[in-house]
Amino acid sequence: IRSGQCILPLQGHTKKISNVVCNSNGFQIATSSVDNTVKVWDLRKKKCSYTLPAHSSIISDVRYSQSGELLVTSSFDGTIKIWCARDYQILRTLAGHLGKVMSC
Repeated sequence: IRSGQCILPLQGHTKKISNVVCNSNGFQIATSSVDNTVKVWDLRKKKCSYTLPAHSSIISDVRYSQSGELLVTSSFDGTIKIWCARDYQILRTLAGHLGKVMSC
């Protein structure tokens, strides 16, 4: 990493990536994209372990909780979604914003 060289290219999104976040467990990275998906990457296996069809519009942000047990996404579709980081099942959808949600 100190060399500035790419050590593990993660390819899979069909459009631009909007955010990258590391889980505190040290082996997962989540990426959000304007392709309306979130991909969860397992750094040990060096591949995508989950693709979440998360929202109906651009995903503006993705974040893990401090404990690493939850993943939160926000979108231009006006919602925030909370996911379980063990199996990536949706736990709750927070709706009600009148416009784009830019951050979570």
